[in-house]
Order: sequence, then C-alpha cells, then structure tokens
Amino acid sequence: MTEEFTWSFGGDSSPDQAIAAWRSNPDAIAALRRITGKNCGRISEQLIQCPQNAGVSYRAGFTETPAGWRMAYFVAGD
Repeated sequence: MTEEFTWSFGGDSSPDQAIAAWRSNPDAIAALRRITGKNCGRISEQLIQCPQNAGVSYRAGFTETPAGWRMAYFVAGD
C-alpha cells in the first residue's frame, strides 16, 4: 500500500488502520478479492483500477512507484 492510502470504510488514510478494520470485517476483504478478479485497466499513466469502469461501486487503484506497484485506494461510493 502507498503511505497516502485512501479507503472509505472508516478511520484515516492509513494502511495500518485499513488492515485492522479489514481484519474485523471480512466482507471488505471479500469485496477486494472480488473486484481485483474483474477486468482491471489503466485509467491514467500511472494508475490501474479494478474494475476499470467501476463508476461509484467498489474499486481499487494501484499506482506504479519506484518500489513497484502499490495499492493506492480501495473505496466504495463516490
């Protein structure tokens, strides 16, 4: 995850808080697993989103960093 990771399930923009929340809510991990299994695609030069055309549904974004690909967000809604 990126340091400035964004998620919409409570807490701040913190990878540690996101992981702790997901441990207590297995539905979030199930949603993440489901959406990353769909058609992912580039939505900008350095950003891949799963699914590519999610609209305001669950979606996860991955950005290319000097250290490799990292998850930048996992959100639902607008």
